[in-house]
Amino acid sequence: MIAIVDSIQQMAGKIWSFFVDLLFPIECLDCGREGEWLCAECFLKIKIEDRQSCQGCGRFGLTGVICAHCKPNWALDGVLSALEYDRVISAKLVKALKYNFVKDVSLVLAKLFLKFYNSLKLQGLAPDFGERKIFFIPVPLHPKRLRWRGFNQSELIARLIAANLGGEFLSDVLIRIKNILPQTQFKGSERIKNIEGCFKFVGETEQVKGKIVILVDDVMTTGATINECAKALKLAGAKKVWGFAMARG
Repeated sequence: MIAIVDSIQQMAGKIWSFFVDLLFPIECLDCGREGEWLCAECFLKIKIEDRQSCQGCGRFGLTGVICAHCKPNWALDGVLSALEYDRVISAKLVKALKYNFVKDVSLVLAKLFLKFYNSLKLQGLAPDFGERKIFFIPVPLHPKRLRWRGFNQSELIARLIAANLGGEFLSDVLIRIKNILPQTQFKGSERIKNIEGCFKFVGETEQVKGKIVILVDDVMTTGATINECAKALKLAGAKKVWGFAMARG
């Protein structure tokens, strides 16, 4: 019976992929050139962020660390974001992945983030994690949203970044236990209240205790969601928790 269900799901996935390819032919989301979701020329033209800021107060810094003034109210130790979401191409890439279900766009976003991160390293501005191994965890979706989309876009990106940075990807250790209204419907403190208590660490404590953990998300606005994830990880014993966002809204 399980084999039959798996077979049906695989067939449904192939049919869905066919219709996605039919409705959204592969062409550069910037210039329209056929063959790639972002051609080499447009990839080089995209402006990556060279200035980061404290997620708490917005004060510009160099490394994305949560400043000493804001730290008491934040479980996160810092946040890095590669793109500005209000730029047209950034929004197109994210929307193609999240709402048009074009999974291959996760490769483009991961490449852009790695370009950004390597640029920080060359300038000596990347976070200093010492010789510790880094563990990557995607911001989880509620099971209902996961069934609707068919994949977690943050998980696709997190796997790619972990592999390229020599980190370890941890799957299914952080879960969303509440199905809430989308954060886009709220502003400021309302977002904090809406997302409060939504996440739970369900892995083995040894997996994160005393470790440096990177939470990976596609778009971050106020940081309320990723900070709630960080709270759950800190309760489980994580030493430091950073957020890596593909774009900042």
